[in-house]
Amino acid sequence: MVQDQRGTTSQGSSLPALPGVPPSVSAPIDGLNEDVDVLFHLGLRVARSPGSGRCPPGTDDVVGLFRAVTHAVLCGSGSRARSLAAAFAGPAGEGLLDLTRTDRYALFRTAGGRVVVASHGIGRPSVSVVLNELTKLFRYARAGDSQATEGAGDGRRGVDSGTLDLPPVTYYRVGTCGGIGVPAGSLVLTSRVVDGQLRGEATSTVLGVPRSEPAVFDDRVVAALAAYARTVDWGGGGKADGRAGAPDAVSRVVVGTTATLDGFYEEQGRMDGASCSFDDAHRTAWLRTAYDVGVRNFEMEGLEFAAFTHRHSIPAAMACVALINRLDGDQVSSPPAVLAAWEADLIRLIVGFVRHRLEGEAAGATEVGAS
Repeated sequence: MVQDQRGTTSQGSSLPALPGVPPSVSAPIDGLNEDVDVLFHLGLRVARSPGSGRCPPGTDDVVGLFRAVTHAVLCGSGSRARSLAAAFAGPAGEGLLDLTRTDRYALFRTAGGRVVVASHGIGRPSVSVVLNELTKLFRYARAGDSQATEGAGDGRRGVDSGTLDLPPVTYYRVGTCGGIGVPAGSLVLTSRVVDGQLRGEATSTVLGVPRSEPAVFDDRVVAALAAYARTVDWGGGGKADGRAGAPDAVSRVVVGTTATLDGFYEEQGRMDGASCSFDDAHRTAWLRTAYDVGVRNFEMEGLEFAAFTHRHSIPAAMACVALINRLDGDQVSSPPAVLAAWEADLIRLIVGFVRHRLEGEAAGATEVGAS
């Protein structure tokens, strides 16, 4: 039987009405009865009141591990997460801690405990899982609260008090993408996100009820990342990879709209999958339409990332390196060494920017202490 939007089946029988779900309401993380919250996909067991003396055995010391965290960087694969974490740690690998517990997601703490790097897999459902568990983890740990102490049930971060206060952690997503009207090798910074119908909302179904919510980022973080990216010497004015058609250092950074698609092949207008339901004329027209409304890249996670961080008032930004200009074709054909160099530049961008912000945070803390 097929249910229509009125809650009836195709045979005409009525189904019970489901209550609407407010899109911006979340339950306090300590509002459940159990003493332990199992963050299943990260492989962590967390006491719901860490440091209170009521911590069951076998739970992880999340306050000790994550309290100093102020930045979280997410990427698709575990190998890229390891590379990012190592880049933050430096050549000696000082302070790099591998906290990976499952084969689902890689998890690292780096940069003296100030940065967490995690993989998020492919697609909206996968990134949603890790965003939920990381955000709960940071809440339990009172991440970013340098004044938090074990046993302090004063509610400053909302753990023991049951409030919804969030920690001051900034989220970033980095990855590869297909460029739209930009040269391969371009670094695309997302100003806003749209879906496959070019709508700036993330849609989902909760308890049988459709839900839509804005998919937007914090303008201040995006602007700061773009300003920093334009101060970096990406190659002294030459071609990014020494090949004709690659972006030069001046035009390497592009700020624009990202389209998130729920698939890699037909959903992104590719004709090289196992099947194809359209011709080249329709494909070209759709890609041109996307370009004309400001879309500069395609990927598969940004819509969920933007909607989740906006819902929880988490400052966030996204940067991707384009491996192909989709207006020119469907398949990524650049040599592996070139692709690796482009990804290294993406890592260089986010590591440099976060380090710059960490320096600013340290300077601010020094000023406060001196006063």
